[in-house]
Amino acid sequence: MANSALVKTNNINVASTTSTKFQIDSANSGPQLKNSSGVMQVRDSGDAAFAKLSVLTPTADENAVTKAYADAMSTGHISIIPLSYSSITQGSWGQHSDPDQFGGNFYNGTNSNGDQINYKVILGVGTWTIRIVYKKEGAGGKFKVLLDTVEKAEIDSYAGSSIANSITDTTGIIGTGALSTLSIQVSGKNGSSVGYYAELALISMWRTA
Repeated sequence: MANSALVKTNNINVASTTSTKFQIDSANSGPQLKNSSGVMQVRDSGDAAFAKLSVLTPTADENAVTKAYADAMSTGHISIIPLSYSSITQGSWGQHSDPDQFGGNFYNGTNSNGDQINYKVILGVGTWTIRIVYKKEGAGGKFKVLLDTVEKAEIDSYAGSSIANSITDTTGIIGTGALSTLSIQVSGKNGSSVGYYAELALISMWRTA
């Protein structure tokens, strides 16, 4: 006996074989497969709502997954060594040996307000925490943590005496799954500070939801 579900699945609307879409089930009540400008879509019977299958031109056997699945898999922990930057907007940044600071200091040797360093990151869809590990000292400045130019935190790295491996966590960061730019930008100084240094040891990010 034939499998009725299989028979129904293969009962493609033959009248549509020369068009850009095929409807599963000839009663015009089933889902549709549609070619939309070279992108395969699974659409509802009314040709309204759809999901794109975004494997456009496979060169080998591949798996197509839903966006929801990909978002769910975008978890984990990202750690950035500050020396591994993608670009500098302002200032001269370099590595300095410091036995008290984890990994030493990566800092703005120009010691100027507005000095900025940038990193490319992909934060999967969800909520993230960003941790900055840095040094507080008498010449420490204030610096902003920016994500795609939007301020997420401002950190005052001034202290009357040196404090290595200080930690500031910023929670509630929304990831979009797109390539983003994370920036550290010097944004002034405490009234008691004698400088504008941003002395970085580590940048970490992890998804919380």
